[in-house]
Amino acid sequence: MVNTFIYAGGKLLITLPLSFVLAVVLNRALKGRQLLRAIYFMPTVISASVMAIVFYVIFNSYNGMVNQLLIGSGIISSPKDVSKE
Repeated sequence: MVNTFIYAGGKLLITLPLSFVLAVVLNRALKGRQLLRAIYFMPTVISASVMAIVFYVIFNSYNGMVNQLLIGSGIISSPKDVSKE
């Protein structure tokens, strides 16, 4: 339990000042600011997009893996649209 608090405290002491400095740098009028902002936010946007595609593939109404698994195991007889239920 003590190690958890030490880790959390150390992480806060490092990430908060670093985040503040990065925010100040990205807020200044410097050349390439838009590119730096795009690079900084790209992992957030890409991960949300990839998650949406994965959920679409898994829960697709007719060809989704969940429907194929349920039909193959005999739990359901025809594909179900889980987004409408």
